[in-house]
Amino acid sequence: MRPLYETATDLVAERAIAETIAGVFDRQIEKLPKQYRLDFAVTDTERRVRAFLEVKRRHNAHDRYPDAILSLSKVVAAKHLSDVVGVRSWFAIQWDDAIGYAPLDGHYTVSMTGRTDRGDWQDIEPHCHIPLSDFKLLYL
Repeated sequence: MRPLYETATDLVAERAIAETIAGVFDRQIEKLPKQYRLDFAVTDTERRVRAFLEVKRRHNAHDRYPDAILSLSKVVAAKHLSDVVGVRSWFAIQWDDAIGYAPLDGHYTVSMTGRTDRGDWQDIEPHCHIPLSDFKLLYL
């Protein structure tokens, strides 16, 4: 079984990022079970799902790279949920200097990449490159 790398601190940061994004749209968030692959459902006051949200924290400036990477399996899950429910899926990132969000509805360049610092061969997988220009930025 693959180790779980997510810590309690990561979950607190993830929720804060998601709440910031949901607040922009006057919505609420609800954590999704792991089987849905994305982090949150974005809901209205009657708890109807209005969007899905995947959240990441990156420890660098937002413009360090021309794109953001996200696992292809997450993008596939996002597109599937969007197609089935008829709502958009979004990718939100907090960098050191900004928070940004982008719709997960494009066609992306895919490359085999990922983390190498943990020594887990499964960290290298197909990743989608989402152009920074797709993100709406909120500066910190």
